[in-house]
Amino acid sequence: MIGKPNSFQVYAMQERSNQLAVTPLVPHRFSNIVVSLVGESRPLVFEVRTNSLNTHYCRDFTVHGLGPNAVSKPLQTHQSEPVASASDDVMMAFATGADILGNAVRLSTDNVAVKARSYDGAIYLQSADAIISPPASCILTGPGQVKAYRIRPTSVALISSNGRVSKVGISQ
Repeated sequence: MIGKPNSFQVYAMQERSNQLAVTPLVPHRFSNIVVSLVGESRPLVFEVRTNSLNTHYCRDFTVHGLGPNAVSKPLQTHQSEPVASASDDVMMAFATGADILGNAVRLSTDNVAVKARSYDGAIYLQSADAIISPPASCILTGPGQVKAYRIRPTSVALISSNGRVSKVGISQ
């Protein structure tokens, strides 16, 4: 449901799709979009605005849990990687880069493709590249194939990027 249907058009990308497209019908407006999920008591409410500064915008949202038509399959990985479930809020925060816990400490890395934070005695790395050492105790893939890795505290990690292994320095 959209608050101002004359201002925005909302439609599913495909029949039975979980993707919506929102198209403004006027140059400068705002509205709310309410999305009701099957089996959920609370709807998702989004505020959308148009202005002259942004012409295209994409936002991915992750909803914890399986939908009514989901088929639960065991997770398959290339290695015997410890994979987090989507309901692991801490890993989800680091995988998406959103809702990071307030007491997580941002760490510096010498590689812009790797972000690091310290939280609850572990280091959480966020990268689209594969972290190969130290071994991760937990891995979760977020939007855009960016992964979050929980590793033991260390000052150096090894990553694999396009088949090349390199060191990443991690510091306070």
